[in-house]
Amino acid sequence: MDALVDDEGYYVSFAPGQMVGLFPVDLWVSAVQMVESTLVPEGNEGAKNSFFNMFKPLRSPYVTNASTSTWYLGNPKQAFAWMSVWPLQTFSMGKQTDDALQRTSATNSRCANTVC
Repeated sequence: MDALVDDEGYYVSFAPGQMVGLFPVDLWVSAVQMVESTLVPEGNEGAKNSFFNMFKPLRSPYVTNASTSTWYLGNPKQAFAWMSVWPLQTFSMGKQTDDALQRTSATNSRCANTVC
C-alpha cells in the first residue's frame, strides 16, 4: 500500500482506519471480506490481508449504476471541509409585530385571511 500513486504520478499517503471505501452493491460481500479477514481470501496460504481494518466499507446503488466493478477509496473528512460564509444568527419576534408578518422563510410562510 506504500506505493500507491495518483493520476499524475505523485505518491498517495493515508492514515488507515480513517478511510472510506465506496462500493457497488455487487461487490459488497468482497468489500466486507477485505476489511474483516486477516488473511487474503482465495490467496496463498498464510498471506496477510493488507486491507484488514484499513477502511469503513459503504455501498451505494449510485456507484452500481456507474459501474459494477469499480470501487473508490478515500478520506471524505479530509477531502471536504465545512465552510461558513457568515455565522448563524437567530432572532425572536413577537407574534403580533409587523416584522413577523412581512418576513417569510423556508420554514414558515405568510398566510393571508386564513388560519395557518
